[in-house]
Amino acid sequence: DVPIAQDTTWRGTWSGVIRTPGGAVAVRFVFDSTGMRASLADAPLQPADGSISNHILEANLPGELPRKDVAGATHKLGVKLQRENDLLTGYVVATAQLGDRPFLMLPYYVSATRDK
Repeated sequence: DVPIAQDTTWRGTWSGVIRTPGGAVAVRFVFDSTGMRASLADAPLQPADGSISNHILEANLPGELPRKDVAGATHKLGVKLQRENDLLTGYVVATAQLGDRPFLMLPYYVSATRDK
């Protein structure tokens, strides 16, 4: 695994959407020499811990999707992204816990393009 800050090909600001049953949720990613920051909808950017393995970025994301799209449950978000030039595609997984075990894991398609 390589920390995202070490891979300069991802650098820049990316804007896109997460497709949920209730509609599209805006997402932003910023990659720079300090690492990765992300935000959902109109929330401010927050640090996100990400690393790259076999050209796939895997990270935990701050915030939550609308609860109506995740069975009304509190949840944590993880993302896996592949970069092809100025396009990111992949999926976000919303994981709800029941005690200390994952209770519900729902995947949602995500795509983003590099801002010019």
